[in-house]
Amino acid sequence: MSLKSCNNMPIGGIYVSLRVKMLLWVTVPVTLVFLAVLGVVGTTVRSTSIDQLEDKVLATTFQYANQVQNDFLHMTQTAVKLRDGFIGLREAGATREQYHNLLKSTLDGDPFIFGIYTVWEPDKLDGDDDAHRDRPYHNEDGRYAPWVARSNGKAAIQPCTAEGGYLKPGGFYLSIKDSKKARIFPPSTWTFEGSKVTVVDYGIPIIHEGEFLGAMYSELEISGLREIVGNIRPLETGYASIMTDQGIYAASPEEEVLGKKSQNPRIDDIIKATSQGNPYSITVNHPEGTMLHQYVPVFIEGVDRPWIFELAFPMGKAMAPIRKLTFTIAILAAVSLIFVVCLLWSISKRITDPIRKVAAIAQRAGEGDISAREADFGNIPNDEVGDLAQSLALMLEAQRYMIGRAIEQSDRTTDKARSMADMSDRTAQAMEQIRGAVFQVVSDLETSSASLEQANAGIEEIAGGAVSVAERTTDGAEIAARTSDRAERSASYMSGLMDEVATAERMSRSSSSDMEQLGESVKSISSFVETITKIADQTNLLALNAAIEAARAGEAGRGFAVVAEEVRKLAEESSVAAGRIDGLIEGLKSQTVKSMEVTRGNASSMAKALSLAESTKQEMTESIKDVHNLNEAIQDIAAVAQEQAASSKEMALALDSVTSAVAQMAERVHSVKSSSDNTLRTAEEMASGSKGLLKDTEELKEDMDKFKL
Repeated sequence: MSLKSCNNMPIGGIYVSLRVKMLLWVTVPVTLVFLAVLGVVGTTVRSTSIDQLEDKVLATTFQYANQVQNDFLHMTQTAVKLRDGFIGLREAGATREQYHNLLKSTLDGDPFIFGIYTVWEPDKLDGDDDAHRDRPYHNEDGRYAPWVARSNGKAAIQPCTAEGGYLKPGGFYLSIKDSKKARIFPPSTWTFEGSKVTVVDYGIPIIHEGEFLGAMYSELEISGLREIVGNIRPLETGYASIMTDQGIYAASPEEEVLGKKSQNPRIDDIIKATSQGNPYSITVNHPEGTMLHQYVPVFIEGVDRPWIFELAFPMGKAMAPIRKLTFTIAILAAVSLIFVVCLLWSISKRITDPIRKVAAIAQRAGEGDISAREADFGNIPNDEVGDLAQSLALMLEAQRYMIGRAIEQSDRTTDKARSMADMSDRTAQAMEQIRGAVFQVVSDLETSSASLEQANAGIEEIAGGAVSVAERTTDGAEIAARTSDRAERSASYMSGLMDEVATAERMSRSSSSDMEQLGESVKSISSFVETITKIADQTNLLALNAAIEAARAGEAGRGFAVVAEEVRKLAEESSVAAGRIDGLIEGLKSQTVKSMEVTRGNASSMAKALSLAESTKQEMTESIKDVHNLNEAIQDIAAVAQEQAASSKEMALALDSVTSAVAQMAERVHSVKSSSDNTLRTAEEMASGSKGLLKDTEELKEDMDKFKL
C-alpha cells in the first residue's frame, strides 16, 4: 500500500468533525439541562401556583361561607332570643297578647327575617288553650301556634295550620319534638300575598326544666342568599351555590336546580366530608374551561349536620398568568440556549482550528510531504495541542534528516552501480577482443602445425632420397622462414593476449574493490533504514501515548485522538516504507554479494588465464628459438649439401620437437580460449548483476524522491 492510498481512511465509520462533536457534547447536555430545569421550574411554578391558588380559593370559599354562616347565625340568634323571651314571659304569667307583641316587635325590628312562628304543646304556654279556641290568630284547638310575617311592610299574625302543618309526621314541628334538637329545613316555595317566596326555616326546641314545651322558628327568605351567591363571580366565569346537608340546592345562579339534589357523582363524598367539618374539592372540565369546585361546611348553631357552600373557580383563567410566565421562561431559555450554542460554536472554532492545522500537516506528511517546519504550524496554543504540534515538528525534522542522508547514500550507491555496470560492459568487450585474438592464435598454430608436418615429411623424403636434397632443402628453408614468421606473429598475438588478460585481471580486481565498497555503502543505507524504523517506532509510541492522554481527557480529547491516529498512520506508513527500503537493500546486499563472488571468480579466472598465457609465451619463445635454429640448419644444409644425409636425422628430430611444442602450445591456447570463454560469461553475469543492482538503486531513489523535504 502506498503512502497516498492511506490518506482519508475513516476511523470507525462516518467522519464527524471535532467541532460538531464538541457542539453536540455540550449542546445536548445543556439542552437537556435547560429542558429539565424548565420542566422542573414549570412544574414547580405550576404546582406551587396551583397549591397557592387552591389555598386561596379555599380561603375565599371559607370567607364566603362565613358570610352565609353569619346570616344563618342572625336567624338562629333570633329564634334563641324569642325562645328565651317566651320562657321569661311564661314565668311572668304574660298574656297571649304580650306574646303576640313580642313576636311582632321582633319581626319589625329585624328586616332580615322574613317570618317568625312558634308551636306549643297543648296547655303548655299558659294552660288556657280551651279559652282561645277559634279566637283570632288561633286554630280550633286553641293551641298557641302563631305565624308572624310581613304584610304590606308590617307584621301580621295568622295561625299555623295543624293538618299538613305542625301535626304532619316528620314535619317541621314533630321532627323537632321527636329529636329534641335544633334543625334547619330545606328551602320551601309557596305563594304569599300573590307572590312566590322561597324561605329557609330554622327551628329549636323549647325545653324548660327538662320538659319539652314546644318549638320556636325563624324564617329567612332565600332571595337574600341568592343575592349573596349571585354577587360571587370569581374571574367573571366562576360562581357559587349553597346546598343543604342533604345536597339540595338552596341558592344557585341556575334557578332550575333550586330545591333539587345535586347530580354530582361525588355528592355523597362531599356530604360526608363536610358533615365531618372538612373541606372537599374536585376539578371538573367545563366548556368554559377547567373549574375547581371547592366545598366547605356552613355550620349552623345547634344543628349537627352543616350546610354546604360551593365555590366554582375558573382555574384555566387563573392559570393564564402562570402559563404566560412559563412561556416567557421557555422563550428566555431558548434564547439563552441559542446564545450558548453560538458561544460554543465560536469557542470550538478557536479550539479546533489549531487541531485542523496539525491534522493537515500530518496528512501532508502521510502523503510524503515532510517539508513542514515549526513556523508552518502557525500560532499554536501552549497546551496539549501545542505539545502535539511540537512533537510532530521534531518528528518531521528527524525524518527529513534521516531520509536526506538516505537519499544522498542512495545517490552515491546509484552512481557506483552505474560505474560498475559500465566497467562490466567494458570488461565484456575486452574479453570479446581477447576471445577473437585467441581464435586467431589457434588458427595460426593450426597452420604452423600443418606446415611443420609438411616440413617433417620433406625432411623424411630428404633422408630417403638425397637426389632431391637441394630442392627440398630450399623448400624447407622457405617453410622454416614462414614458420618463423608465423611463430613471431603468434608470439606477438600472445603478448597482446597477455596484456589484455592482465588488463582484465586488473579490472576484475578493481571491480572486486568497488563491489566491496558498494557492500559497505549498502550496509550504511541499511543502518539508516534501521534508524528510520526506530524513529517510526518511536513515533508510533508517541502517537499511542497521545491517544492514551486523549482517552484520559475524555470527550474533550477526541480531537487529540484523531491527530494521534493520523500521526500513528504516518509512523506506520514510514515503517512500511522503511521495510520496503530494507527489502530493496537486502536485494542489493544479495546482488552485491553475488557480484562480489562473480568478480572474485573472474579475477581468479583471469589470474589463471594470465598464468597460462605466460606459460604459452614461454613455450612460443622456445618454439621461435627452435624455428630459428631450424632455419639456420636448413640454410646450413643448403650451404653444405654434403652434410645433409648426416644431419637429416637430427633435423627430423628437431622438427618432431617443434611439432610437439606447437601441439602443446595449441593445447594451451585452447585452454586460454576456454578460460576466456568462462571469463566472458562471468563478465556478462557481472554486467547483468550490475544492471539489476542499478535498477534496484534507481527504484530506491524513486521511493526516496517521493519524500518532499
